[in-house]
Amino acid sequence: PRSLWRLLLDTGWRPRPGMVALSGGEALPRTVAEALHEAGTELWNMYGPTEATVWVSAHRVRDLDRGFVPLGDPLPGLELHVLDEDLAPTPSGGTGALYVSGAGLAEGYRSRPDLTSAVFVTLPDGRRAYRTGDDVRSHPDGAIEWIGRADAQVKVRGNRIEPGEVEAHLERMDGVSAAVVTAVPFEGTGAPRLTAYLVTTAPPARADLDAWLADRLPAYMVPDAYVLLDELPLTENGKVARGRLPVPTRDTVLRGGDPAAPSGQAGAERVAAVFARVLGHAEFGTADNFFDLGGESANVVRAAAAVSEELGVDVGPPLIFATGTPERLASAVGAA
Repeated sequence: PRSLWRLLLDTGWRPRPGMVALSGGEALPRTVAEALHEAGTELWNMYGPTEATVWVSAHRVRDLDRGFVPLGDPLPGLELHVLDEDLAPTPSGGTGALYVSGAGLAEGYRSRPDLTSAVFVTLPDGRRAYRTGDDVRSHPDGAIEWIGRADAQVKVRGNRIEPGEVEAHLERMDGVSAAVVTAVPFEGTGAPRLTAYLVTTAPPARADLDAWLADRLPAYMVPDAYVLLDELPLTENGKVARGRLPVPTRDTVLRGGDPAAPSGQAGAERVAAVFARVLGHAEFGTADNFFDLGGESANVVRAAAAVSEELGVDVGPPLIFATGTPERLASAVGAA
């Protein structure tokens, strides 16, 4: 899997020229592909589920001009299909579910006819196919881009998000060697927030991460929080163990770090007390950012109303978005 290749590369290991490297089991990120390709490795991106007798397609990585590594061409006797919910082919450039048909398909799951019938389907032309559970995008030249697992899709504030798409953009940023994105409540309470776990060669600034993604993705796909890790937790077979990712806390999330404007300390402390109450924290620092520590579009309205009542001035959600911290908010409204 890509996680094991990355682990080897992070130790300083480099493949000898002419070595043949096969990567499968997880999506091959461009950063790993570049490191292996630049070393003169004959690199192949392999794809295939166990239900199709392991490999079903292969792509030799000869250049990295694309923004992704294709899944490759199907092996002899197999075919890949990008289909919509009605099992009709998606238009070129569109996204859909990936199905596999042809030789090598398993007959089903032992003693599990219910599961077998759920994922082994009959296509409109009569062929039997397996629904892989992967969401992909087909390109005009026939290349297939892996987007993410359908069962890993998350829903945050009513928006459905493919974590794999956010991860791919993060891993193209200089200094980010690995990224995992999921939805998890801040400090284990409240609504799930889009959170990115990063392994980096140098700690990035939160503002730089936000700006990088904002230029490439819709605003609702920019993570609410970032957590820096020394390494990603792995399963016994080398894949990312998402269930072992730590809960984001005030001590682990990457803070905005903007300099605070001078303000009356008493006013800032009053705002901090309101933020703590709204977010359910025992305490809240005057330099802490509301949106770093659990704030979001849903509870910022309650925070604005509570601050308005506390200070006796009209404070709207846009002002909290613009200032973020009790110090800057108190300064903006002239609270003493």
